[in-house]
Amino acid sequence: MTRTNPQARNLLFRSLALTGLVLLLGVIPAAAQTATPEGTTITNTATASFSDANGNSYTDVFDSVDVTVGYKNGIDVTKVGDETVAAGDENARLSFVLTNTGNGTDQFAVTDPLTLDGFTPENVSYYVDGNEYASISALNTYLAGQDIAAGGTKTITVEFKVPDGAGGTDLDITLEGKTTRTDAGATPVDDNDLATATVSFDAGVTVTPDDVSSTVDR
Repeated sequence: MTRTNPQARNLLFRSLALTGLVLLLGVIPAAAQTATPEGTTITNTATASFSDANGNSYTDVFDSVDVTVGYKNGIDVTKVGDETVAAGDENARLSFVLTNTGNGTDQFAVTDPLTLDGFTPENVSYYVDGNEYASISALNTYLAGQDIAAGGTKTITVEFKVPDGAGGTDLDITLEGKTTRTDAGATPVDDNDLATATVSFDAGVTVTPDDVSSTVDR
């Protein structure tokens, strides 16, 4: 019959408990503060010190585990601001900043079509990195080749013509951006924001009075 040394068993339990605790402590700070970069190696070490029932101390026992941080994607879409435009303006613009909030390199795409609420914009085009694109499809073809590092950004500008006679109306544009990386078990995520273009009233109004004639006796 094989007997288990109580001291050895206690040592095993203490070592396992300490290892689990150290692993937990090694993970929580990264999640609670900022994302640990993809590919980072974290070494977790547990130490067990013990003595037997007779008060004899024994050499510390060490155990360590290396953990490689995997990929976690993320995106934030934030409007640059709302704008006041004029009726007939051919270069009205609303801009959005897309930020990679994940812990590794990713690519972006813009959901097609945009969500519009209000007057119908004319001659819509899209700008990024100083380049103009006539469609979201063309824009996304460009974005597919752009690697965005963790914390990196892309600013997407929507340019359009405001219809004549649209004074006093507005246009809400919701732009949805999404990540596209799917390796390392990643599932694309998305985010969106809404920006408003408000059309000011016409500044001048011309009033023509009725012709009035009178006779003055002298």
